Amino acid sequence: MGRMREEKSKKLKEPYIYYVAKTKNYKVQIDRKGYEIKSKTFRSLIEARAYRDRCLADIHNNAPSVILSNKTETLGQTINKYIEEVSLKRRCHDSRLNEKNARNRIFRDEPDLAAKVTSKVTAKDINDYIDKRLKKVKPNTVQREMALWKGFFNHSLERLNLPFNPVSKANTKRLRMNDTRTERISVDEKQRLLNECRDNSLNPILAPLIEFYFESGTRRSEALKLKFSDINYTEDGYALATLRDRKNSHNPHEIINTTIPLNRRATEIVREMYRGKDDDFIFPMTANAVKLAFQRARKRAGLPHFRIHDMRHDRASTLAAEGVSPHQLMAITGHKDIRSTTRYINLTANEALNVYRKLAQ
Repeated sequence: MGRMREEKSKKLKEPYIYYVAKTKNYKVQIDRKGYEIKSKTFRSLIEARAYRDRCLADIHNNAPSVILSNKTETLGQTINKYIEEVSLKRRCHDSRLNEKNARNRIFRDEPDLAAKVTSKVTAKDINDYIDKRLKKVKPNTVQREMALWKGFFNHSLERLNLPFNPVSKANTKRLRMNDTRTERISVDEKQRLLNECRDNSLNPILAPLIEFYFESGTRRSEALKLKFSDINYTEDGYALATLRDRKNSHNPHEIINTTIPLNRRATEIVREMYRGKDDDFIFPMTANAVKLAFQRARKRAGLPHFRIHDMRHDRASTLAAEGVSPHQLMAITGHKDIRSTTRYINLTANEALNVYRKLAQ
């Protein structure tokens, strides 16, 4: 275009139209990001103008004739681009590893789908994939996979000028989820678990940490990141804890810190753990060490299916049974969406009856 611009007629002054003196033709050259390059030569200026105006109108209206439809990039390449530009930038190692493993499984188990051009992947392809997966795994697992697949397409929706996301709710099958934890640990089971952590664990930090999970409702990683400098005590025996770099599914690159209240017992545990340095971690254990030590303790306590995350559910359910509203629970659990909070609540019939009793007082 450098040569052409030099030969452009000074008298013409027509946007996107160049006069080529050598051939005495008028060349239309329209290059817009995201659209096919339009280039055509005409003998007359009137024809060139008409062609230019039609192309600009089509670009303005996003007409299919000018939208740059990527005819070569396969779904596998689109997924790889997502892994490079999104997954590998996530701060959480587990998240990066899970998404890379999901990519590898797709390439291994669905080679034909991975080789299909992304712009030609339809909702039927996605629903067929869902049917195959449901024969091997639970709906909860497929639902999590679909959230990742949706991210694959959303990430390249504008770049590839895709007309729609085939993994949107309007296009894919509605899965019947069954991820609510219906089992609640009893008072006796809880005490048995704490006794095992306290009396039969080689690590003295395990028992106060597990009790802190029960009393605070924090996630495993959140409690392990807490430092004494993150705790602000109140005059009446409570404390506020700042949870740093929390789970953030919507904006994984953004660091979110949230302050939650601690009850009296959780506050006492923090005080009991103080070792003289504010910058120390309250519970100096690695995530893997906690996992292994807890697994041994829960097996000895006869609770093979109880998880650390279930303590968060237990805290939310216990507070709900005491009459705490879902909106108040959000401030305690640190949830941003009330739907997430309500999924954590699982009241027994007796607990629900006690709510009526309290309301009648």
